[in-house]
Amino acid sequence: MVASKTKPVKGHKGSKGAKGRPSRSPEKKRATVVRASAVARHSDVKRKVLGAARAIVDRGGLRALTMDALANEAGIGRTLLFYYFRSRDEVAAALAQEYAGEEADALLSAIESARDAVDAAVVFLNEMVRFHSANLARFRAQYLWGQVLGEARAEGASRPMTGALLDTLELRILKAQQSGAVRASVVAPRAARFVHGLALGLLVEHSLAGGEGVLDTHNAEVAVRAVFNA
Repeated sequence: MVASKTKPVKGHKGSKGAKGRPSRSPEKKRATVVRASAVARHSDVKRKVLGAARAIVDRGGLRALTMDALANEAGIGRTLLFYYFRSRDEVAAALAQEYAGEEADALLSAIESARDAVDAAVVFLNEMVRFHSANLARFRAQYLWGQVLGEARAEGASRPMTGALLDTLELRILKAQQSGAVRASVVAPRAARFVHGLALGLLVEHSLAGGEGVLDTHNAEVAVRAVFNA
């Protein structure tokens, strides 16, 4: 008489999951959930701190951003705050990076919708001025935080995203040169930096004037077009 084979019991040490992998023990599953929960809490606290930093900067500028004010605004203890951010400078750098991402979203969309390379350069100028003049505290936090906070050396937290923006504008110029729409003598990287520098200059001047009046970009537009038509 042939002995019948015993089927493995579900959950047995030798059993396998739906995809043929050994099923995990309850302890391992619990550890995974705990780790995922810790990561989520970590992300939530950082978002909360940066949200509080935004509120402080919007109300009183970067000089109002202190670790005490930040802990109070975020509703957390100083010990927890210093666990996530070691200094005010580190908070400002993270905030500048967030602002740079928002700037990139606005300007990339504008560049991509432009008719041609020259129009892309003009649109870049106007959109950057429009975006930052609406919130000069944000502009200072993104571009001037090292100077405002008096740090000896400020790491360019927003530099990679700014570089990506300039690369996009440069690519539009290079493609236009390949099609003959822009003169070959135009140096694309230099032209892109020139447009960005013009926008920065207008915004710094507007910021120093306390944001009074309306920014006029007409002369800057003429200068941009001259780069491509000279």
